Amino acid sequence: MNNNPFWRLMSYLFNYKKEVTLAILFNILTAIFTVLSAPLISPFLDILFLDSSQASNYAEGALLHQEKWFKQQLLLFIAQNGKMKALQYVCFAILGVFLLKNVSRYFALFFMAPVRNGVVKDIRNKLFTKALSFSPSFYTRERKGDLIARVSTDVQEIETSILQVLETIFREPLIILLSIGLMIYISPPLTGIVLLMLAFTTFVIGGIGIKLKQSSQEVQQALGIILSRWEESLGGIKTIQSFNAERYKEQQFDVENNFYRIKTIRMLQRRDLSSPLAEFLGISVITVLLWIGAQQVFEKQIEAGTFFAFLFAFFNVIDPAKSFSRAYFDIRKGMAALSRVEEILHYTSEVIPPSHPIPFTAFEKEITFDRVSFHYPGTTQKVLDNVSFSLPKGKKIALIGPSGAGKTTICELLARFYDVTEGRIMIDGIDIKNISLLDLRSAFSVISQETTLFYDTILGNITLGREDIPIEEVIEAARIAQAHEFIMDTQDGYNTHIGDRGLMLSGGQRQRLALARALLRNAPIMIMDEATSAVDTKAENAIQTDIFPYLENKTLLIIAHRSNSIQHVDEILVIQEGKIIEQGSPNSLFEKVCL
Repeated sequence: MNNNPFWRLMSYLFNYKKEVTLAILFNILTAIFTVLSAPLISPFLDILFLDSSQASNYAEGALLHQEKWFKQQLLLFIAQNGKMKALQYVCFAILGVFLLKNVSRYFALFFMAPVRNGVVKDIRNKLFTKALSFSPSFYTRERKGDLIARVSTDVQEIETSILQVLETIFREPLIILLSIGLMIYISPPLTGIVLLMLAFTTFVIGGIGIKLKQSSQEVQQALGIILSRWEESLGGIKTIQSFNAERYKEQQFDVENNFYRIKTIRMLQRRDLSSPLAEFLGISVITVLLWIGAQQVFEKQIEAGTFFAFLFAFFNVIDPAKSFSRAYFDIRKGMAALSRVEEILHYTSEVIPPSHPIPFTAFEKEITFDRVSFHYPGTTQKVLDNVSFSLPKGKKIALIGPSGAGKTTICELLARFYDVTEGRIMIDGIDIKNISLLDLRSAFSVISQETTLFYDTILGNITLGREDIPIEEVIEAARIAQAHEFIMDTQDGYNTHIGDRGLMLSGGQRQRLALARALLRNAPIMIMDEATSAVDTKAENAIQTDIFPYLENKTLLIIAHRSNSIQHVDEILVIQEGKIIEQGSPNSLFEKVCL
């Protein structure tokens, strides 16, 4: 991969070669017609102030050796057709050139629109796909708001930079070069003076942008912190209000918001200095140019019309030069934003899919934990310590123990949300690290203790994108989970939207929908982590009665605190401080699980 951020920025254009090519073509045409407008000023002024005898003299051949070719042709045309006819032709030429210039400018923007928005779509899709592949440990370290900032404002900065790059590279330099070429043709000495002063201007303005990239990164990081605070506070609004912590959160947010304000002001002050400074330096160049050019006109070294054409060509240089200045800052900001986006795109997850996975199509024998130890990334304290047990196909094992003992971690390691620190986990004798994540997780139906629902309908939350499932199967899963009755009591039944994270439902209702989703998956291995903890006892008993026949041929790993949730298991493992301290049948350990 190219280490130059500019070329990495350009790499996002490769999917839009046709549109980019057309945009470049019309930007080039815009540049050409912009420069062509300058020479047309000279004949216009020449016609206005031309002495009629001069054209007559030219017609007699008296001025042939004194005038340049274009002026010769103009004088000849006037001599043959008159000043009004010549003026008419020049006016039409000016109008035509400016029409073509603006039509080209429109089509350049027309073809850039799908490129800009397409690149934004592509980058956001990549970010979202990458975010879905990260292990949960990533989200315990990173602020969600900062990730949102990278998807929103950082990507927007990249979009702006791409537009500036295309215009700056393929239009502005061409306008500058062609205009300078015209200026050299008109007056090399004046052009030399102008170029020296422009070089000085460019050097001064360029010095302002040295720290802009760093400033932009700091601003985006500060915005990420603000968005994180928003997301965190809105998600915990009940806790904040119940503990009267509004004032504390307001003060916390104010500090972070003020920090963002200060960083943004400093960045904008650096950026905004370029425009007035460029204008003042440009006016200085023009003043010097007017002074020297006027002297040359007075001394008959250059004609007034030709000098005005030179000025017009110079003005054609100023705007692109200023655009170059603005683009420089925008591109620097875009590269800073790109660096933040690529931190996510190039992040390597702790859980790495196997490069050559072993085929795994069906669960046949058993799950084995072989001397498994684990500690979370960034810590040294063991959550699991030398855990070994087997779960044969069709058997059911319950994990019990105090909170923080490591029960949920066992389930998360089995689904490979994290990788073991020591030891190995095997399915049918295959280390799960050698099975593709898709094949591995297809073998499980997981109900975690943190119920997760989405801003969707009840049906969408149960099927989770599986559109080929008959509604009868969905209803049957909901019946087993004791969810069908309350679903039918909602406004639109299975088509009812349940709001952000399902907050329009009670905790028990959310948990029953999650259970229905897992039952509908119909995977051979069920992992139930406190699957009915929010459900009342009556509903839980009904679920146990209905679910038992369904689980008869399933392999089950269950975490529960209530004895009725584990009365049908084959074996109980008692976990404490990351170790299995006892294991046996429900009858032999019943008193230990009656909590």
